[in-house]
Amino acid sequence: MKRIIQKVDGHIGSGKSYRTREWYSELIAKDGGNTVPATFATPTNGLSNEHHAEFEKLGIPSMVISQDAGFRRSTEAYVRYCDEGYAGVLIPNNMVALNARANTSNRLLVLDEAFMPVETIRIEFESAEDVHEIHVVEAKDTLPDAAPMYEVVPSEKLNAALKGYDVEERFKGYGAHVKKLNDYTHNEHYRVVIDQSSYDKAASGEAFLKHDENGNVVGETRAWLQFTIFMQPSIAGAYKDVLMISANFDKTLLSMMWSKDVEFQTNEEIQSRLRYQDMKHVADKVELYHAPVKNLSKTFLKRLGKGDEETGTQQFLDAVAGCVGQMFPGREHIYCSNKRSDNKEFRWLLDGDKGGQRVITNPFGWNSLQHCDMAVFLAAINYDPDTIERLYAFYGITQKQAKDALCYQMVYQFIGRTMIRDEESIGQTKKKVVLVLPDEGSADAVALMLGCSASTPLGIDFGKQPKRGRPRVQKSKEQLRAEAAERKRKSRAAKSAAAVEMAL
Repeated sequence: MKRIIQKVDGHIGSGKSYRTREWYSELIAKDGGNTVPATFATPTNGLSNEHHAEFEKLGIPSMVISQDAGFRRSTEAYVRYCDEGYAGVLIPNNMVALNARANTSNRLLVLDEAFMPVETIRIEFESAEDVHEIHVVEAKDTLPDAAPMYEVVPSEKLNAALKGYDVEERFKGYGAHVKKLNDYTHNEHYRVVIDQSSYDKAASGEAFLKHDENGNVVGETRAWLQFTIFMQPSIAGAYKDVLMISANFDKTLLSMMWSKDVEFQTNEEIQSRLRYQDMKHVADKVELYHAPVKNLSKTFLKRLGKGDEETGTQQFLDAVAGCVGQMFPGREHIYCSNKRSDNKEFRWLLDGDKGGQRVITNPFGWNSLQHCDMAVFLAAINYDPDTIERLYAFYGITQKQAKDALCYQMVYQFIGRTMIRDEESIGQTKKKVVLVLPDEGSADAVALMLGCSASTPLGIDFGKQPKRGRPRVQKSKEQLRAEAAERKRKSRAAKSAAAVEMAL
C-alpha cells in the first residue's frame, strides 16, 4: 500500500504559501487554540523569513533555523528543538528537515517548493583495485528496454579502507567524494546506482588504459566514474503528515520519481482557495524573446568559443546584451547566467546603471522583485546523459520529461519572480513584461506554461554550428529490448570470467 502525501499544485503568485498558512491557522482553531507542532521547510532563508513574519502577524509562534549557520549546526539546532518538544512552527532548510534524525512523529511537515531528489557524485580512481572496493549488485527493477544498472551497496572492504586514512590524504578527486558515497550507501533513504557498462569497464581495468590516436595502448591513466543518488520517499516517513506545495508539481522530478511509491493527494481545502488555477491573466501582458539557439548547451558554447567553453559563454552573453540593450535601452531587469569555473561571474554589459540586477538562477520564494517587468535568463542548464539514462531506467522518466523538470521549471521559477506573479500589478501595467530566454526550447516551454504568444528570436547571428557525431537512429522497442538483453548477457559473462580469474 502506497503512503499518502498531500500536495498543493499552484502557479507562481497564486498564493500557495499564504493559503497554506491560513489553513494551518484553522487547524489550530479547530484544536481549541492549541498549537499544532509543525515544520515549514524551505529552500532559502528569504522564504523562511517570510513565513516567520507572516506567522507573527497571525500570532502563531515560529522560529527560523537559519541556513547561514551551515548544515551541521542547523541540523543540530533543529534536532534539539524537536526533541525538546517545541510546539510552534520550526522553519529550517528542506534538506535539514528531511535528513535530521529527530523526534518528529507528532509534527506536520510542510515542504514549500519541490526540491531535487537526485544528486551526482563523480569519483576519480587510480586503479581497478580501488574500483573493487565499491561493491555493487545487479538492479532488478529497471525497465526492460533500459541499459543494465548496478546498485551500490555497503562494503566492508571500503569501510576498512576509509578507516585507514584521512579523506584528504588521497588525491583531490577521490577521498572526500568516496567518503560521501559510502555514507549514502549506509543511509536507507538513499539509493546509489551506476550503469553496468561504466562500472565493468573500470573494474576490468580497461578504463585505465591510455591509447594513442591509432588505438594502441601507450600507458595508464586515472578513470572517472559517475554515481547517481536517488532520494527515497521513506525519508519523510518520520513525520506525522506531509504536505508539499509547488508550482507545476506534477512535472517535477520529485513527483515523477516518488509517485512510484507514494500516492499524492490534492489538499482541496487549500487548492480551492488559490487565486487562480492557470496563467491566462498574463497571456496578453507578456512579450517573449529568445536567443536564436535550438538548445543552449555547453557543447554549443564550446563550439562558439572555438574549443573554450568560457570564452564562448562570454561571447554569447555579450551578443545577447548588445541586442537587448538596443531593443530596451536602460530598462531595469533581473538576469542570471552560469558562473566561471573559479566561481566568479561572467560579465553582463547591461549591469548596474544600465538596468541590470544579477539574481541567482533558482530564487525560489523571492517576492521582493515582483515590481520588476523584465527578466533575462541566460544560464545553460543541461543534465548529463548518464543522469537522464538512469532516470529512465529506474523511473521511466523520458528525456523530454527530464529536460522539462530539470531545466524549464527552473526558468519558470526565475521569470516568476517578476510582475507576472502579482495579478493586481500586472493587470494595471501598460507596459508588457519582457522575458528574454536562452534558447528556442525554453521559449516554447514558457509560452505553453503562460499561454502567451510565441517567442520572437533575437536578431543575433551566431553562425552555422556544425553538427557532430553520427545521425541518431530511431530504434524500435523490440530492438532496444534485444540490445539491453545482450548487454546484460555480456555483463554477466564478464563478471563470471572475473570471478573465475580471482578464484585461480
